Amino acid sequence: MASYGIIGVNPDSLKVIRDMQQFKSVHVHDKYKTSLKPFKNVKMYPNVADLTVNMDMPRTIATFVNPDDYEHERTMDQLIEWCDKEDTIVNMNMENFKTSELHAEKCKDKGIHYMAGGVSDKLLIIDGPKDIVDAQEIFFRTFAKKLTHVGEDPGSGHLIKSVHEAMECTLYQVYADIYAYFNQDASIINILNELRKTDVNGPILKHTINRMYTAPQYEDIAQENLRSTWCSIQALNTGVCVPILQSNANARSMSRDLKLTETSQVFNKFTDNLVALQTARFMYAMVYIEATRACPQLKSCIESSALECDMFKESNPYAVLQETALYAKTFSIHCMHAGIPCPSIQAALCEYYFWAQTKTSMNFIASLRI
Repeated sequence: MASYGIIGVNPDSLKVIRDMQQFKSVHVHDKYKTSLKPFKNVKMYPNVADLTVNMDMPRTIATFVNPDDYEHERTMDQLIEWCDKEDTIVNMNMENFKTSELHAEKCKDKGIHYMAGGVSDKLLIIDGPKDIVDAQEIFFRTFAKKLTHVGEDPGSGHLIKSVHEAMECTLYQVYADIYAYFNQDASIINILNELRKTDVNGPILKHTINRMYTAPQYEDIAQENLRSTWCSIQALNTGVCVPILQSNANARSMSRDLKLTETSQVFNKFTDNLVALQTARFMYAMVYIEATRACPQLKSCIESSALECDMFKESNPYAVLQETALYAKTFSIHCMHAGIPCPSIQAALCEYYFWAQTKTSMNFIASLRI
């Protein structure tokens, strides 16, 4: 009889454990020994070996191991070593797609089924052989409302999840820029609530509103999001232009830079609610266009995810740009006049006006190669 296991406890795997244990016994190993006492149908094990030998075959084991954990590779190697032919490994680690390809090769040598991807809200993005993915649908449906199979190529699930997460991070950066525009004041909540009546309403906006109440309690230093960074690196390696998606990673890096010896807190006197609202819509359209140009498969990874909103499902994003570009330009002028950085909006405007010009000044750059 098939059995199910989880390696690594984090917010994503907790959702899986919570939902699965209502139907089946769940075997769990977590090196940090996270307490799962509230869940009655969970069995904990001290290491990977004990987990696997106590599971009935064929086993299905999903991994949620962080890449900054020094035992990340060791954990995966141990799991592959202890699994048997016809077992299934579902790699949900925050992992570079190149690393995922290596794990897939090792599993193939042992006859272990392998698939990889990630969860965004109620959507599971997954790769792997279609017949194996279909065979695991009952398992996936215990924690995912929608399943999107993005192909059989190893690593494709993690690659698309990286671009997906880069979109999420960039939209949060958009709201950080709007927060700066309103002088980091709680009055931004009123604008965000107005946005809920528009075509950008969705999980990202809802989470933003919840976090705005606590933002003043935190230091202004943002940690790197690895998936978003990997997206930028892959774009650079393949010659794909994603300056807006890169803007969130750049802003996080700048937040960790040394500041000038003398600093001051500037104040924007030109705040305008309509300008901010329409700038948010402009940015949603730009982020969607840029990301889906770089990765067309993303269009099938919106429904039931953190990115779900009417604009991404029903609106014509190019028409939205026509309606909102002037507002975004005004927003940027207000910020520059006050001396407030708005990295995502400025990156988007730069790309937009590159698209809009009949001929740009890049002919000068081209001439330098002669």
